[in-house]
Amino acid sequence: MALLLLVRDMASYNSGNKQTSQSTSLRKRGEKDVFLPATLESLGGKVPPHSLEAEIAVLGSMMLDRAAIPKVIEILQPDSFYRESHKLIYEAILGLFERNINSDYTTLPEELRRRGVLESIGGSFYISELTMSTPTAANVEHYARIVQERFLKRSLIQVAGLVMTRAYDETTDALEEVDYAESKVFEIAEQRLSKSFSTMKQLAHDTFQMITKMSEGGSTSGITGIPSGF
Repeated sequence: MALLLLVRDMASYNSGNKQTSQSTSLRKRGEKDVFLPATLESLGGKVPPHSLEAEIAVLGSMMLDRAAIPKVIEILQPDSFYRESHKLIYEAILGLFERNINSDYTTLPEELRRRGVLESIGGSFYISELTMSTPTAANVEHYARIVQERFLKRSLIQVAGLVMTRAYDETTDALEEVDYAESKVFEIAEQRLSKSFSTMKQLAHDTFQMITKMSEGGSTSGITGIPSGF
């Protein structure tokens, strides 16, 4: 219901605006009306919901305390970040974490340099600012949930724009559009409830590491533990 009200309000706003937004405007191509895709920037001209302070606090916490990284992974994906540079830094931290390397003033800039994005994110100076701007890593889960909340709102706005754009197309079936709207909103709800997962590549790597450690332990029978003599 909230989505339908949002779509109705956006439709009313655009119909009364002399300069129709890109999300609902029509252009003539011969005798066909072509619907332009909706974007976050074209929906009302407002800045999409985000919290740069929370994003900085999340990244700073991951650098201050390695134990904060698994907590953040449970909540955020790279696309959860609004600023592209923060997304790149997050991916670099995860890359180091997977290789069992702590993210600090030396390793993180080097990893970003290896990926060819160090200068685009603001250089080494910006990395140092992340931890300086983070008071404590104890609240990292709270910071991460703020970032995720803003991401879900941006996703909802984009879905509302897509639904509105499709609703203007008179060649589509209304019930099919309702089903489409429901499925898109459900996808957003799933993101809120989803937990982290491991890919087959990660699981295979972890299993191989475990088998290697077992073999290096000198066990030839495949049995681990403390010998009891029986």
